[in-house]
Amino acid sequence: SDLKYMKNLMLKTTTLSVATAMLLSMSGCSSDDSTNPAVVEEIDTIEKVSTITGKAVDGYLKYSTVCLDLSGDKFCQPTEPFTLTDQDGSFTLTVSEAQQNEAGYKTAQLVVYGGQDSDRPGEDFVGKLQAPNDGTGSVTVTPVTTLVSAYLQKDGASDVSAEDITAAIAKVATVLNLSPSQ
Repeated sequence: SDLKYMKNLMLKTTTLSVATAMLLSMSGCSSDDSTNPAVVEEIDTIEKVSTITGKAVDGYLKYSTVCLDLSGDKFCQPTEPFTLTDQDGSFTLTVSEAQQNEAGYKTAQLVVYGGQDSDRPGEDFVGKLQAPNDGTGSVTVTPVTTLVSAYLQKDGASDVSAEDITAAIAKVATVLNLSPSQ
């Protein structure tokens, strides 16, 4: 009985070892990948993504499309990072490293359209809102940020700095008779 138990244990151990080796080979890994240059290179080239979180508000905009408009055409193209807002207008947008390296990234605006306005139940939101990507990772997109975006875009700058955004906010606040912090 002890001999039978040992044979079964050896068979299970051998089967488990073979299964593990097969799984590792199918995944392109081996049990000694720490010295495999291909795996080390793959680990070194893991893509660095960034996220932008925020809210879309003209009344909370639910189920609206949000994108980072890398092309500058004020629409969400299939190659641009996009997402949908949830019930309270919140969103999280993931931007790949390749998208961050595109020429339009530094001046890209967030664009929001479609969905529904919570202030008008049952009605579609037919407007389009924008906000500058200020690099903080957190953005609220509103009618006022749309004016700030329009002010920034009128200059046609190839690079928008935090100072440019602050100046645009101050200009729009003055025109609307608001304080820049509102």
